[in-house]
Amino acid sequence: MLRKTILLCSALLLLSGCEMFNTPLNTLQPPKLTEKQEKIKEDILKQLPPNSKIADPIQTGQSLPLYNMVDLNGDGKEEVVVFHLTPQQQAYSFSIFKEIGTHWTKVSTLNIATKNIDKVLFKDITDDGNNDIILGIGEETRSKNVFVYQLIDDQIHTVLNAPYEELIVEDMDNDGNTELYTLAIQPKQNKDIEKRRRKSMFLNKYSFVNNSLQIYHQLPIHNDKNAYYFLESGTIAPDKKGILLYTYELADPVRNLNIYYEQNEKLVAIPNQSLQMFQQKPFSTESRDINNDGIMELSIPMLKDEHTAEQYLTNQLPFITGYYQWDGKDEFRLIERHYYDTNLSYDFTIPKEWPTNLKLTRKDNSIHFVDGRTNKILFDIQAIPIEKWDDNSKQYILKQTSHHVFVSTFQTDTYQKFFHIQE
Repeated sequence: MLRKTILLCSALLLLSGCEMFNTPLNTLQPPKLTEKQEKIKEDILKQLPPNSKIADPIQTGQSLPLYNMVDLNGDGKEEVVVFHLTPQQQAYSFSIFKEIGTHWTKVSTLNIATKNIDKVLFKDITDDGNNDIILGIGEETRSKNVFVYQLIDDQIHTVLNAPYEELIVEDMDNDGNTELYTLAIQPKQNKDIEKRRRKSMFLNKYSFVNNSLQIYHQLPIHNDKNAYYFLESGTIAPDKKGILLYTYELADPVRNLNIYYEQNEKLVAIPNQSLQMFQQKPFSTESRDINNDGIMELSIPMLKDEHTAEQYLTNQLPFITGYYQWDGKDEFRLIERHYYDTNLSYDFTIPKEWPTNLKLTRKDNSIHFVDGRTNKILFDIQAIPIEKWDDNSKQYILKQTSHHVFVSTFQTDTYQKFFHIQE
């Protein structure tokens, strides 16, 4: 079902940085509310406790509108869901309003008992054609709980309360049905105290059975990997969705990439031997859709064997990040290579015609890209503090910021398009 959002907010909230209006116009004046929007706002505020504040409860990451219009019971009419709290409350509640006659009437309220809300989603994950309310509750650095609610006969029913570290809501097998997945961590069941302190990780897929969401399939993460660094889900190959998970052993924090996808309604892992090039890295780089084709590329730090991990970890040596695309079977194809300077906040895309054997030499705020076969310098980039920049310099200007002028000794605009300032 389509979910629509009405964003209602005062000009004061808008000017204070609250992104409450879904409008393409970036102006200081909020768009005038429609008559329906004004009516919704007026009716709802009358029915909340005195001094209630309607607010976006999510602390980081996701942004939630103040007034969420979504059909929760499949009657073809949208309800309004708002999160609110009073000055006396240290926790959020959410209320559901429906249009009855000419007024919007509160039909149900639930106290959440916390102000720590990690995620809010409105999706049908019970496969009944109606949108469910999905709440991830807990602090970002601690284990959290996911709650799933249904609206039945104007009453809120809880159909899931389960712990999680990461939450995924995705149609993983492209069958038209959205499923819920969690990454969960739990202590090992072992009589040995030291071994019990180690934890087991699982990927869980949930299914709606007997009026509740239950684990349909549980896939254990390999026992020697009891911590994770990064998780992302989405399209990971042409016509294939999946989960990317970087794990590491607490005693030896080298990073390993794990890839999971659905096969016959169950989660399966790509065998480790197929991912050898992505394993046993001293650190990991973030996988993302580097070429905007809708498919996430798998990233890897392309480190030189003659150097130690410590040299890279302490930022003594620069390195190139490679982005590979999986074909969904057994091949990983290099899509792009990038050099990132995190201190100076820029990114340089390595031209495709440059050789595979590429060396980087860095000194102060300059970097040289060198052909590893001939030792020929292919290009260089230097960052000059703005106060030291000489307008009469003959160096070629790539970009200028409020702090630096980025230049090259190569008098050509050939590579300017590959240079990007990171916002």
